[in-house]
Amino acid sequence: MAILTRAKAIRGVSAGMAAALAVATPFIVGWEDNKLKSYQDIVGVWTVCGGLTEGVGPHTQKTQEQCDHENAKTVLKYAQAVDDMVTVPMTPERHAAITSLAYNVGITAVRRSTLIRKLNQGKTVEACLEFLYAGRDRQGWTKAGGKRVKGLVYRRLEEMDMCMRGAY
Repeated sequence: MAILTRAKAIRGVSAGMAAALAVATPFIVGWEDNKLKSYQDIVGVWTVCGGLTEGVGPHTQKTQEQCDHENAKTVLKYAQAVDDMVTVPMTPERHAAITSLAYNVGITAVRRSTLIRKLNQGKTVEACLEFLYAGRDRQGWTKAGGKRVKGLVYRRLEEMDMCMRGAY
């Protein structure tokens, strides 16, 4: 799917947002799996496409085209929320990393995070390190169902790496 083209086709999406979406969407979908038939994730939530959960049940099925559309629309929602909470300029990669985190742990958790506070203070490197150390238990949002998940550790490492690009 031409994500950049699709993003530019959405009314009101700036070139900067389109660039962030071009990085964020395949990254997020890659981590979430893009399954056309619903399945239960590691904590038992019914999921389809690239991690979509709203209105999904045990018999939900989508086409690839439906998943592509819904994934792009959902990532855009999270990217716009990140735009609203960050007051400093961001590279597309940094924007994508924070969008991925918000998609995975929730907009409210990210909005209240030390990561966003430090980023808005201009402490970019410290903010990016929060991918590893942030969260209620200081384990970098790497738990699901109360257990540390190796896949989330790797995802946070990749998000931190994306966030750090251009930080020096």
